[in-house]
Amino acid sequence: MSRTTKTLRAAALAAAMFAAHGAALAEAPAPSGPLTPDAVIKLAIDHSPSLRAAVVEAKRASLTVTAEDERYLPTLTAGLDYTHSARPSLNGTGVRVSDGDEVTGSVGVAQQFPWGTSIAASLGLSGSVSRYVQPGLPDPISLGPAYGVDLSLSVTQPLLRGNGKVQWESALRAARISQKAARTAEQEAASSTARDVLAAYWDLWYAQEAERIQVQALETAKRRLSDAQAQVDAGARAKFDLLPLRTQVASIDEARVAAQTTVATKRVALERLIGLPLGGGALDVAAAPPAELVAPPVVEEATAAAVAKAYSLASLRASVDQAKVGADVAAERSRIKLDAGAWLQVSGLGNEAIDDAFSQFGAFEAVSGGLSLKLELPIDRTTVESEAATARLAIDTARARLQDAEEKLAQQAAELVATLNAAQSRVSFAQETASLANETLLGQQERFQTGAGTATELVIAEQDEREAVLRVAKARVDVEAARLSLEHLTGGLLAEVAPER
Repeated sequence: MSRTTKTLRAAALAAAMFAAHGAALAEAPAPSGPLTPDAVIKLAIDHSPSLRAAVVEAKRASLTVTAEDERYLPTLTAGLDYTHSARPSLNGTGVRVSDGDEVTGSVGVAQQFPWGTSIAASLGLSGSVSRYVQPGLPDPISLGPAYGVDLSLSVTQPLLRGNGKVQWESALRAARISQKAARTAEQEAASSTARDVLAAYWDLWYAQEAERIQVQALETAKRRLSDAQAQVDAGARAKFDLLPLRTQVASIDEARVAAQTTVATKRVALERLIGLPLGGGALDVAAAPPAELVAPPVVEEATAAAVAKAYSLASLRASVDQAKVGADVAAERSRIKLDAGAWLQVSGLGNEAIDDAFSQFGAFEAVSGGLSLKLELPIDRTTVESEAATARLAIDTARARLQDAEEKLAQQAAELVATLNAAQSRVSFAQETASLANETLLGQQERFQTGAGTATELVIAEQDEREAVLRVAKARVDVEAARLSLEHLTGGLLAEVAPER
């Protein structure tokens, strides 16, 4: 299985790349020689559009998680501003204009933490010159150049609403839930592809087996008719004895044509699943029958595995988890908003010398700060409380749907176990019937050759023997079909065909 596993993983990766670039897959070349189950699984997963879509969706969900996981990285800011200002004023000599120029540069960093705390820091440098009109003086006073440096720090901490990770990591929780569901959907698509293609494989195997049996029977019937015709020509047998043999040849030939038609239709169905040109007619499967069932499944184990591992339940479980996230967020929104804040600023200013600004800044001569509390309280809480109650009811709805699906899956698993056991019993009974039919046929052939038996008796014995052999083959295919469906339902088929996926 290791070679098959590597092929499956490589095929899935290639499929995702093709889907991401919007390229259409070319039709696969027709295989040479009969196909084995491992070969058709490889071809099917190479071709499967549903699996490609599931792989791409899983990749998209993974990228969403990555984006949400990196949401709380620090944010850097930088700015450079130039300002020219002019201010007219009235004094004893008339209207005079004061003006100034200022250049300011700043860098800052802001950090939002997933538990609600936000911190911001910024460092600014400035330089300015100004001409100021002093009342009573005829000429403006020139100031500067002045150099300034400022460091500002601020912290905000929610005390009630927003305190903790419920609100801030809700999107990340939702993304991780979606990622898990998408990964399970990818596995379900791969398992479903394997189940469908193997079921189609064994349907074609049975159709080819039926055609082979009819062809062999036709050759035997024609040879016996020819021998009987020679005996009639020699006078050793009555001409009437040829009628049952001629009828048999015509009947078998009709069955052979029907079997060929069935082979053609089953071949087309398998060709579609593995991406071969439809109706090519060159597709055949190996002659080996399905492997015999090692041990019959136990109903209790099968139902428990279906409830625990069924892929179809993943989306419903994700719905329950998403509803819980929504309920947590709604409950958080219904809380009173009370935020505490603090800020601190250290400044320095120098006149005509930038060193003076840094000296004052380094000596902490100009330090400002403050504390704040901000309360937000809606007058009417009906809306937020209704939203919280609705979100809690959504959890109950999702859980009820999950429980209903679990019960239905347990029922399906129990029914498949019953079907599988019945098909296995049919194999045993059909094999016994085929053995008895073969003994009867040998006896009738001996009686016909000695003249003690009639052609009609021989024809009936041969028909009974063919039908018994076909029933054995059909029962084996039914066992395999039920086993594949049960393994897919209980999540074991993918582990069987691709253990590392």
